[in-house]
Amino acid sequence: MKRMAIAVMLLSAAPVLAADDDAAMGKRVQDVLHAHQTDVYGCVQGTTAKVDGEMLVRVMLGEDGKAAKADVLKDQSGGGTLGTCLVSKIKTWDLASLKAAAGDQVVFPLVFKPEKLAKGQKRVLVPMAVQEMQGPQRFLLDEETVGEPPLATMEMLTLAGNQSSPPKSRADSEEEMVLYVLDGGFKVGAETVKAGDVMWLGAHSDRPSLVPLDKKPLKLIEIRAHGEGSGQKIIHGGELKTYPIAGGKATAKLLLDGSGAKLAVDEIEAETDAAIAAHKHAVQGEELFFLSGRTSTTVGKQTFETEAGDALRIPANTTHAMKIVEKTRALQVYAPGGPEQRFKGGGGSDEEKPGKKKKNK
Repeated sequence: MKRMAIAVMLLSAAPVLAADDDAAMGKRVQDVLHAHQTDVYGCVQGTTAKVDGEMLVRVMLGEDGKAAKADVLKDQSGGGTLGTCLVSKIKTWDLASLKAAAGDQVVFPLVFKPEKLAKGQKRVLVPMAVQEMQGPQRFLLDEETVGEPPLATMEMLTLAGNQSSPPKSRADSEEEMVLYVLDGGFKVGAETVKAGDVMWLGAHSDRPSLVPLDKKPLKLIEIRAHGEGSGQKIIHGGELKTYPIAGGKATAKLLLDGSGAKLAVDEIEAETDAAIAAHKHAVQGEELFFLSGRTSTTVGKQTFETEAGDALRIPANTTHAMKIVEKTRALQVYAPGGPEQRFKGGGGSDEEKPGKKKKNK
């Protein structure tokens, strides 16, 4: 099965306002689609048809800022039940940000198509809309999605209750692997690994078969990075200590601390308006997968607005900062590990703020 990227792209918006405001309306439509990309992507994943093409969904605004009526105006996507799913989702959205009056009609234009990076192009932000799929796998960060080999790869695996994933031999692998459970659970021998738990596998350690617990859907994040750690360990997230960071407006849970892993995976939770000051890491690459919330994250000279489902990578020695726009939960990966140890001291940067030199110890 080919890997497929589903791009949700703006074509144009129906001219419900004055002609000179079409561009502004188009931007607002795109912002609404981005804010609800989880719904759009869920509809795409829920159809068994091959999705590749354009769809226009027409919406009539109601008095309450939601859709009074929605229907598929044109469907060249080949997506089977995709249009029906999208219409049902759009009817639940808050559309007040469109700034349209009750009775106005707005067209949501979407294009679902394979998308490849141009030669030499690289991504920092990998939004959900361009993440590639292959069967039950969704590729969040890998060479194809970012344009170069990242220091750690990250993908999502989703199994229905009646599905399973066979064991993987890793005898020749020089990568460590981390399985972070998002929903459901599975068993390894007599031990249960469930939501919030982690299974770490050192280099050369085989990955066990994954059979959803109690025939309920299983969703997990698989992270891989070069490392020489050996052995394997199950870590129960509920038993770990959380450390206050960002002046007490956020917390960090060091999921692999003391496990023997050479990479680090942390669970970050941050309140609205929390801020991470500008800093950088000289050697380590950093990656983030946003489980919920919204942020405004600056990497180098670019600022990215992130939503749940987006992945973002920060190359080593690159200054970055973050402002929490809406309460956020994220997975943070350092490859190799090291910077996460600063959280134990209250959140100071391991690499100091830009313009300052790190003192030799």
